[in-house]
Formats: sequence, C-alpha cells, structure tokens
Amino acid sequence: MSRDELLVLRKTLNELLDKGFIRNVPFQWNQETELAFGKLKKAFITAPVLMQFDPERETILAIDSSGYCIGGVLQQYDNDGFLRPVAFFSKKNLPAEYNYPIYDKELLVVVKCLRQWDAELRGLHQFKILTDHKNLEYFTTARRLSERQIRW
Repeated sequence: MSRDELLVLRKTLNELLDKGFIRNVPFQWNQETELAFGKLKKAFITAPVLMQFDPERETILAIDSSGYCIGGVLQQYDNDGFLRPVAFFSKKNLPAEYNYPIYDKELLVVVKCLRQWDAELRGLHQFKILTDHKNLEYFTTARRLSERQIRW
C-alpha cells in the first residue's frame, strides 16, 4: 500500500473521529469507514519491522507534507543493503497550518522531524534529508524570511 493510500485512509478515519469528539456530530460507522479501517489494519499487520537505531550506519530522514498532515520516517541501511525504517512520525496539521504556503509546510515537516529525532540525529557526523518538494529551494535564495521561518 502506497503512502498516498495510507494518507487517504488516515484522513477518512480522522474525519470520523473529529465528528464524534470535536463537532458533537453522531459517530457513524459506514461502508467507507469499514473499508478504510480494514485496509489500515492490513497495512499495520504487513508493515516492515523497525530496525534498532545504530549511530554508525548511514541515516536518512525521508519527509513529506500534505494539505492536512505531515510525516517522516527515520531510516538506515541494514547489513544486506536494504533501507529499513527505524522510526515513524506523523502529525495532523493545526487549523492555522492548513493556510501555510507550501514551502512553509515543507519546512515545518523538516523542523518537526528534526525535533522528534533530536537525540538520534544530534550526535551524527552527517545524515540525509529526502524530500520530494522543489519549493524548499526557495529558502536558499530568499532574502527575507518571515518571523515564523526565523523562529524555526
């Protein structure tokens, strides 16, 4: 199951929870939510096993953001040369974060993941951050940063 499919499933189930707890709308379990829950359950059962973090191995932080959530995976190569997950992070965006420009959303996920795995990443000589977003190049040429960007 692809990352995009998982994001759609998560959004479907999060909306269901929002209805029940946030908006005082009756909790309704329907065919769509049943299907999403079943697929998500299957994804958890077949998910790759986490690898123990080893500061001596090459470390890669793969990140992404969408309109409603951010996420990342801390990865390292195992003895067979396969890239394996060490830890996962995801967070639903706050209402104000929905309105961020796309380059700020991409920077937000970098900042949040670096804070999440500070203990693991701080002592490393180097590590890679993989992102699929060209808009982060904006920060290499930006002459003025917003107060939020400076704070991060």
